[in-house]
Amino acid sequence: ISQDPPAGDRVEEGTEVTLVVSRGPPPEVVPNVVGQTEEDAGEILVEAGFVVGTVTPRESDEDEGIVLEQDPPGDSEARPGTAVNLVVSSGPATVAVPDVICQELGSAQEEIEGEGLDFVLTGSRFSDECPPGTVAEQNPAPETQVQPGSNVRIKESSGPSPEPTITITTPTDED
Repeated sequence: ISQDPPAGDRVEEGTEVTLVVSRGPPPEVVPNVVGQTEEDAGEILVEAGFVVGTVTPRESDEDEGIVLEQDPPGDSEARPGTAVNLVVSSGPATVAVPDVICQELGSAQEEIEGEGLDFVLTGSRFSDECPPGTVAEQNPAPETQVQPGSNVRIKESSGPSPEPTITITTPTDED
């Protein structure tokens, strides 16, 4: 940014020239964007003279798109133009509901609870496909993605529906 002797001066060969080199713009305070939406965080950083670096998604209980972490951290100092890396929520983790149709209730309950879900027996119904004492119906359906801790409602099979009884009466002469 400067030199001594100044540019254009004539000097003897071998004369020492002192240079002052810029360190770049002075550091600025990095805005704290944790808790902001990714879009708002980007606008705040750009307005402060920084750029958005790498954005890494991570599952969390926060809503999708909320900034969870930043590097460099908020309220630290960095030179303008520095890339600020963000970790952004991709929303809560989900789990696939296991297929327990026609399984015995005990093993179905173990499998559902093993996935971090709640087994809720809601009654029974007839089923031509599943023997009595097994799962005849489940809700949500198998392979549905749900949040851990969600209820899986189960109806127990009562076995096949009874055959309807048909009574045939013939008219008599008195009718």
